[in-house]
Amino acid sequence: MRTFCLPIIYLISSCLAWPQVPENNARALLKQGDDAMMQRNWRDAEDAFQRAVDADPNLVEAHTKLSNALALQLHPGPITSAENRSLLARVLSEQQWAAELAPNNSQVLNQLARIQDAIVRSSKDPDERSKNGSLAVQNELRAVQLVPGDANLHFDLAEMEVFAVSRAVREAHSVTPNVGTNLRIHDDAIRQSLAFDHGATLDDAIAQLEKAVQIQPDNGFAMLLAAVGYTLRASLASSDTEAMRATELANQWEGRFRTQWGTNYSPEAERNIIGSLLSPQVSIASRGGMAGGVLGGVLSGIPSVAPPPPPPPDPRASSANGPLAVGARIAAANLIKKVEPIYPPLAKAARVQGPVEFTTIIDKTGHVEKLILVQGHPLLVSAAKDAILQWEYRPVLMNGYPVEVITDVTVNFTLGAVSPGDSAPSAGSVAEPN
Repeated sequence: MRTFCLPIIYLISSCLAWPQVPENNARALLKQGDDAMMQRNWRDAEDAFQRAVDADPNLVEAHTKLSNALALQLHPGPITSAENRSLLARVLSEQQWAAELAPNNSQVLNQLARIQDAIVRSSKDPDERSKNGSLAVQNELRAVQLVPGDANLHFDLAEMEVFAVSRAVREAHSVTPNVGTNLRIHDDAIRQSLAFDHGATLDDAIAQLEKAVQIQPDNGFAMLLAAVGYTLRASLASSDTEAMRATELANQWEGRFRTQWGTNYSPEAERNIIGSLLSPQVSIASRGGMAGGVLGGVLSGIPSVAPPPPPPPDPRASSANGPLAVGARIAAANLIKKVEPIYPPLAKAARVQGPVEFTTIIDKTGHVEKLILVQGHPLLVSAAKDAILQWEYRPVLMNGYPVEVITDVTVNFTLGAVSPGDSAPSAGSVAEPN
């Protein structure tokens, strides 16, 4: 009898020694992962999200968050490099799994498309680029069809299409360089082949950008990318007259950008923005690593042809050279007054969460002067904008004089845990700017 009791006593004591597992285990693990993400502990976040996936393989959020935590661990440089290959395969696999579980979730499809687009931009394998390029456009187009009123989705689709055309045109120009300012490719055979292969894609990209600006009239990035689109159309034009007309339209779009934002952007800054949009190096994880948001964020990386750095501005002069670019962390350290956004009730009811990111102009007195939306769910943008416009910063000094600065600001809306019986989320939280 004693021999029989000992194993039972051992099992009972062992069970009591184990940590108590919450009833909703997968959700509790997601919370652990979110906490690790907020602390930028990517490996701990990966472990928590992986365990959440194991606990509930059908939990879409677990797969998307695991994909993001993995993406944040990719080595610097091309994401398709040898050291990144195995990790990238897991990033893609988790996001594909999420898309299979939620085929009508536009945010999940958008992030999958951006991962595939990043592979296209970075890979040197033509077959890999072709396969992922087609899949990226298909997934992004599906996302646009699901939420046709989302300007960011129209922009993302156009961005993928413009990059594909721009790469082909750049290669053609390197083979047959043009003389003078005429952008039209002179070699008839090459130009006609490019127009046949990419003309429809370019037309769709321009249409997507026009739609994005129609929905979001202050979308400066869409205006600049539309100018790039018409410049590419000039390269593929069948006649000099058609090329001149496309160039005029490109100038009109650039003029719209400058009318709205030109006083805050130097020509160098414009070129840097365009270079980033066409960069072969992109970010496939949220820039600050915040949990619970749409992954992907803004394109990052070095422009394929980097312009020379702008000269240091004279702080006592007008902002002719544009505001001084300041890193997000430096700007955050200078934040002296922060107003927390109010979580929109409609967004709560719709269970909408995630980051809202702006390119921000801060004037010489430290007040937010202008905001350019980079990405964010439409239901969250207004609340984030209203709050950020009330923020105040310590003035940035150069040679003892205050200067205007341009930086990135991200506000992250995160829903609280929801019990099975709840019909709406609990209070949300807002993350620090990153």
